[in-house]
Amino acid sequence: MKKVFADTNYWVAITNPRDNLHALALEARKKAGSVVIVTTDEVMVEYLNFFSKQSEQIRAATLKSIKTIRSNPNIVVAPQTDLPHVWWTRRASGLTSAGRDFQHEAPHIYR
Repeated sequence: MKKVFADTNYWVAITNPRDNLHALALEARKKAGSVVIVTTDEVMVEYLNFFSKQSEQIRAATLKSIKTIRSNPNIVVAPQTDLPHVWWTRRASGLTSAGRDFQHEAPHIYR
């Protein structure tokens, strides 16, 4: 199945009918068809921060949408990790086996 990346702007626009990109985001989602949406923990934090100064009702709805996003089998939220840093450090110090790369060290990120 085709994978597409969703950034903070997408999540804000798709969930906020008042956003000036809301209609465009809905249209993009419809045109994309059957896809796996890939996003990251960092994007989810930015999304929560975007609505953090809104009313308690909007903040609660935003939190609920995060739970919905995380429970959707067609959405992958890549975890925040320092694995790239660890990998480069290990490689620079000769601790990584020859021929191994980051995809082998953290395959869950590349599914």
